[in-house]
Amino acid sequence: MILFLYQLNNYFKRASENQSVESGFFYPVLASFIVLNVALFFYEAFASVFFCFSFFLAMLSFYLKPSGDSPKIHTFKLGTFDEAMSDKTTHPYLVFLTLLLIIFMGWFYLNIVSFKYWTADMLYASGKGEESKLMQAIALAPYRDDYKLELSKSYFAQAKTILKKSQDERNEEELKRNIDLSLEWGKMAMKTNLNDVAARENLGIIYRELSPYVSNSEDFALIYFKEAWKLEPGNPVLPAEIGKLDLKLNKVDEAIRFFEESLNLKNDYHEAEFYIAKAYGLNGRENDALQYLVKLSTIYNDPEIYFEAGRIYYNQGFSENAIKYFEKSLSIVPDHANSLYSLGLAYESQGNDEKALEYFKKTLKLNPENEELIKRVEVLEK
Repeated sequence: MILFLYQLNNYFKRASENQSVESGFFYPVLASFIVLNVALFFYEAFASVFFCFSFFLAMLSFYLKPSGDSPKIHTFKLGTFDEAMSDKTTHPYLVFLTLLLIIFMGWFYLNIVSFKYWTADMLYASGKGEESKLMQAIALAPYRDDYKLELSKSYFAQAKTILKKSQDERNEEELKRNIDLSLEWGKMAMKTNLNDVAARENLGIIYRELSPYVSNSEDFALIYFKEAWKLEPGNPVLPAEIGKLDLKLNKVDEAIRFFEESLNLKNDYHEAEFYIAKAYGLNGRENDALQYLVKLSTIYNDPEIYFEAGRIYYNQGFSENAIKYFEKSLSIVPDHANSLYSLGLAYESQGNDEKALEYFKKTLKLNPENEELIKRVEVLEK
């Protein structure tokens, strides 16, 4: 660009000295160059625009070089420099050069800004999970909500790692810091983009996952999931998440309503089908629940699906069917405690105390402090 402006300046000086120049190709190329220069302000990320811009810049630089005694460019009369500086005439060279200088300064500024955002993107792409790089990316591009959202997720991932440790091994101060920063950056992402569904969904997930450790966190999770659903009413995941929280809070009828909303949006959304089956089982609609669970069991080899189907069959008094599904669950996860215990109950209901004792003992190994299990084992061993 600097070389081009230098050659353009020399060209007009030569044109002024010769009083006339001629060409039939220079001005269409120049016009294209100006249009592309303006386009770069709006589409700087498009490689094709930048290529065309560079191509026309090279062509203009080529046509501006000296050829013979005078440049051969479109014929027109130019006043002398003295005339240009007088009150009587305005030299087109000065006007045009001023315009080109303004365009160049805009182009230069745009490249600086683009480089800054490119650097931020590189830091973001390479720094997922790294606090320092994400903070640098946010400093370079403070209006990017996705950077703040990623930082929130990073802090929460660190918090979950600490929560997996035993109570004695946890650093409570570090845990609190990570949770607080996760929520803080999640809310900042939401404020940066008031229509950001992902930011609200992220906050809903954080509060939902914190429910075993923070009282009333489910209420906050519901607020954010409902706000996200309001912004994106066609998303079947969001009403399903609301339904799962309502089910956890024993609001079974409310949960069913949201699961039905989810299935209305996507009738083969299997997670919603599974949880509505659980809700139906709690609401006395066992047959409706089994319709979903039997269908899902033919599609997915999931121990939770098999367990839920077995549980409902057991509650209906169909112990043989219950045993079949509990055994399917255990074939995938041999230490599935709920299936082991339920299988013991199913055999006990059939009068097979030996088998029942076998599965109760297996369950007791996984839950050695469970008083109810201890009593059952003691009774069956007598």
